Amino acid sequence: MGMDEETYTLKMIEKYLVKSGMEDLRILPGNDPPDYDVYIDKKRYALEITNAETINSNNQKRREFSEPLLDLCDVANKSEKLSKIVGKNRTLLIHVNCKIQEFRKFKNLLINPKPNDLNAYIASLSIFPEVNIKVTSNYVDKKRVEFIIGDRGDDLDIQRQISRIVQNIFIKKKEKMDKGNISDARWLGIKINHFFDGRVNWEQGINDLQSNYGFSRAFFVNHAGDIYDCKL
Repeated sequence: MGMDEETYTLKMIEKYLVKSGMEDLRILPGNDPPDYDVYIDKKRYALEITNAETINSNNQKRREFSEPLLDLCDVANKSEKLSKIVGKNRTLLIHVNCKIQEFRKFKNLLINPKPNDLNAYIASLSIFPEVNIKVTSNYVDKKRVEFIIGDRGDDLDIQRQISRIVQNIFIKKKEKMDKGNISDARWLGIKINHFFDGRVNWEQGINDLQSNYGFSRAFFVNHAGDIYDCKL
C-alpha cells in the first residue's frame, strides 16, 4: 500500500470530502481520543480510525493468515481461465479454518487450474485439509472466488458476521470516546480488511446496529480506495 493503514484511510476520507465539495477542510491530529480533529466551515468533528477485520465466533482476529489470502483473492479473480471454469453468475466460496501450510502449492493450483471441469478443479483444491469449498449461485460481489476465514464452528453467515464486526467497532469506539469526554460530532473511519468488501454488506451492517452509539457518520474504505459514506 505504501503507507500505514491509518494514514491510507485518512487520506481516502480526506480526498472523498474534498471531492464532495468540502474545500474549507482541515484535518489535524487529535488528543486520542479522537485520532483526528476534522474542521469543516469552522465546525469540528471528532474522527476515529480503525480496521474492520475478519473475526471468529470468539471475536479473535485472523490477520495472520487472512492478509495473504486477500492478495491471492485479487489475483484469482483476474484469471480468465478460472472465470471460465467457475462459470457465469457463480462464486467459488473457499472456507479457510487456519493457516494453509502448503500455501505456495495451494496458490499455484488455485490460479493455474489444470482441470477444465469444475468438480475436478474443486477436487484438486480439496487435498488441503485447511480448506472447505462450495459453489454458490449468488455471485458474491461479482467475484469468481471468495474466501471465508473462521473455525469449523464459526458463523459462516457472511452478513451476520459483518454486522457483528460493525457492532463491535461501534461499541469499542463509543467507550473510547466517552472516556475522553468528546462532545463534538463523532465520526468513524473504517478500513475494511475483510474479503467481502462490497458496499451492500457494510451498509447493511450499519442498518443492523442496535444504536448509533453516539456517532453521526461512518466512512468505510476498502483496499481499492472506494468510500461507503454512511450517515447515522
